[in-house]
Amino acid sequence: MLKALRELNGGMTQDELAQESGVDVGLIQNYEQAKSLAREETVEKLAGALGASEAAFLAVQLRDRLFEEGTDEVAVVAQLLFQIAGAYDLAPYFEGGMLGVRGDGGYIEYAMAEWADARDEMGDAVLATCEDGLSEEERAKREAAADRSTEALKRFELGYDAPFDEGDYPNRPPRLGETVKRLRKAAGMTQGQLAKKSGASVFTVRAYEQGKRAPNEEQRAVIAKALGVPVETLTDFGISNPNEAFHFLMEAAHIYYLAPRRIGDAIVLCTRNDMYMEGLPKRPSLDKLFGDWFYARVDFQETGDSDAYQYWQDHYEE
Repeated sequence: MLKALRELNGGMTQDELAQESGVDVGLIQNYEQAKSLAREETVEKLAGALGASEAAFLAVQLRDRLFEEGTDEVAVVAQLLFQIAGAYDLAPYFEGGMLGVRGDGGYIEYAMAEWADARDEMGDAVLATCEDGLSEEERAKREAAADRSTEALKRFELGYDAPFDEGDYPNRPPRLGETVKRLRKAAGMTQGQLAKKSGASVFTVRAYEQGKRAPNEEQRAVIAKALGVPVETLTDFGISNPNEAFHFLMEAAHIYYLAPRRIGDAIVLCTRNDMYMEGLPKRPSLDKLFGDWFYARVDFQETGDSDAYQYWQDHYEE
């Protein structure tokens, strides 16, 4: 990400970024080579120097969670979508054979509409360069316009930071400890019983639930097994506000080749099907997830059984 942001800023060098941000050039090199992750205060400095959103730096960590060895990446995406939907404005979409997710009012819908506009502008500009019979001068003008709109889209995706009223969003996706506590209570277990079943001390379980300690990957898998859920259910994305949630959606879209589309009055994030898809590495389709979620939500709306709906989300595996 840092390299792409430097290129968007007139080909800024690592040394120039270090001077502008006050971050050591050696650290910048490590970040670009994925040898280490930037701390919160460092992210703030780099984002300010590059004109990017701090949320974009957080969201790029989704790739690390998805590609860990043994991880069911679609299940991770499922938990991401469920958590965003639980706190903000996101819902599954299925109509006319089209599957995806849509903004359900509020910040996410507004941001997706702006994103769709930026992508449409870029697409129109690129298509304009493909017309037959253009003079050399006109083609050059259109190619320059296409380059500008492509850069504008990149800046949008990396720098989107529209304000929001915190009072409109009193909730946020759960931290890992909160999820462990909820699942433990749903299973009718005490902290001592979960500790015994997972081979941990009761003090460790209490520390996890209070957010004072975080389990490593091996411990997380053991706790998930003790609670009877897939390990992906115990994923803490660290999302604290709707802007961060939107950046995670954009990051997932980049990985799984999704794009926002206007379908009637809805803005739907769905699988791309365009000329740029050719030659891209294969990724799992999310369409089954979208469809499964859509019908589970329909059942919930018809029955009002929130416990059954939550159980379905907690145990989702493709």
